[in-house]
Amino acid sequence: MHCLRNAILVVLTATAIGDSNQVAAQSCGVRNHFRIVTSMSGAPSGERRVDTGWLSAGPLVTSDTITTTNTYGCRSQGDCTATTDYGLLRCSGTGLANNVSGIGVFLWLDEWIGAEPKAHFRDELSVVSGTLPIGTPVQIRCALTLDGFAQVIDPVPGVSYRAQLSVGSAPSLVISNAAGAVTGIVNTQVGARLSVDGRLNVSLFARAIQGGSPMTSSYACDLVARVGFACLTPGATLLACSGRSYGTLSPDARVVGTGCGVTPPSLASNAPSLGQNLAFTMSGAAPLQAVVFGIAPGAATPTAIGTCTLYLDLPNAVLLTAGSTDSSGSWSFGLTVPAQPGLAGGVLTAQAIPLRPGGALLGFAESSNGVELTIGY
Repeated sequence: MHCLRNAILVVLTATAIGDSNQVAAQSCGVRNHFRIVTSMSGAPSGERRVDTGWLSAGPLVTSDTITTTNTYGCRSQGDCTATTDYGLLRCSGTGLANNVSGIGVFLWLDEWIGAEPKAHFRDELSVVSGTLPIGTPVQIRCALTLDGFAQVIDPVPGVSYRAQLSVGSAPSLVISNAAGAVTGIVNTQVGARLSVDGRLNVSLFARAIQGGSPMTSSYACDLVARVGFACLTPGATLLACSGRSYGTLSPDARVVGTGCGVTPPSLASNAPSLGQNLAFTMSGAAPLQAVVFGIAPGAATPTAIGTCTLYLDLPNAVLLTAGSTDSSGSWSFGLTVPAQPGLAGGVLTAQAIPLRPGGALLGFAESSNGVELTIGY
């Protein structure tokens, strides 16, 4: 069980940012913006300002660093990397500084114009339909997650961060100073165009080291915000100015293919949600036989093995023995999905392989159908 939970963490925290092809337009763009301050007495200006301006193509990754020293033994170094894509915002960085008696040192990661976000994207969603007339009411589910950390090691630390998603005139979704996940419903109609604005603000200040008491201070952060949309009205879809297809961040469990055996075993699961139990059940297998359970990152990847099909990405699958079927050939297995917002939108595929002497799978087992899982909340 512990291995399986760790496997889920490993395969989902590397979720791809997405296709980088863009459709350039005035109403969609990405921008990175930050300032690193490492100033001190007896040294040249210690300040690095970065502003990419608005660009159409994502992902946009911007990094910079600055180190300032003086002849008295003070040193301050800071770095930052801001990443913006349509639906993904990230800020990471580290800083370390020391002062000496009577001389203060700056160690800040902030903004230098009007509280600008470190990572910022804009897009426009058009509500379209081939069957519903213009003006038909439509509901859109919006989702925002924020994962990661930010800290300042200093007697007077200043730490502030915030993810925000605004869609049309609906109230903004906001997560501040903690990991989390929030959703909201936007009421609109077929033919409408909705502006989308996603922001990630981060400000870190080591304030005590600016005084004259000798000390060493530091900052570190790695924050990731993700955005998803789902059109809840059948017959309506969303087209983005950016050309992107946003994930829904909604939980889902979808049966893939069929089982293989005398009576093909049938595998089912509830839809996985962050921090909730995920229960698998199987019927139609041989009674009182061991079961091998497999789970792999990504969508189903069919691989024919004789007359059977495995739906797991086999080179990256985790396989483990997971109990046995009962006297009627039924089986159940459960685990808990980690309550980490960054896992929302991740996809896994699961499959059960019950043993059966002389079975259709290589003469010793059978296989269930696959179940494709999307983690949501």
